Amino acid sequence: PYFERLRDEGGLPILYVTHSVSELGRLANHVVTLEAGQASGLRAPSDVLADPRLVPGGVRGVGAVINAVVVAHHADGLSELSAGGLPLFLPKVTQTTGASLRVRIAASDVILSRHKPEGLSALNILPAKVIGLREGGGPGAIVALETAAGQIQARITRRSAKALGLDVGLDAYAIVKTVSIAQEDVGG
Repeated sequence: PYFERLRDEGGLPILYVTHSVSELGRLANHVVTLEAGQASGLRAPSDVLADPRLVPGGVRGVGAVINAVVVAHHADGLSELSAGGLPLFLPKVTQTTGASLRVRIAASDVILSRHKPEGLSALNILPAKVIGLREGGGPGAIVALETAAGQIQARITRRSAKALGLDVGLDAYAIVKTVSIAQEDVGG
């Protein structure tokens, strides 16, 4: 939170070195990537988080950053956010109603469905369109999705991608468990 305040209120450029995907998602406005000790590019945080070759932790670090506004704090310990007009529920955040937030969603915490699911415990069900599908050398695949909340990534198996018949242009639903988003993944 200190660095967020310094970034937002100080108006000073900050060069911050991190290998933490949570810090990258919370703090970065721009990311300089290094390769063999040399700057290899200036990128948006969402671009770095979406690329397993660039993100700290490789494929396990892949995810997305969603911009949202705090709508309400509920008595059951959840905070309701609006992300592109879509409701997004998280464990209670400290920011006040009306505050703008950035929320990192790990690709491994996103489940996909081709049809709107019913009867699930997951509260965050985001209508999406498949905009990219990247298969890895192992059993996994990264699915890029466009939602009203912004672009997110889902890390699933190639078997699941095939069983769902996923391809660019198809409609899907991204399902994110509320409790999978940790406090360290939420920032101003």
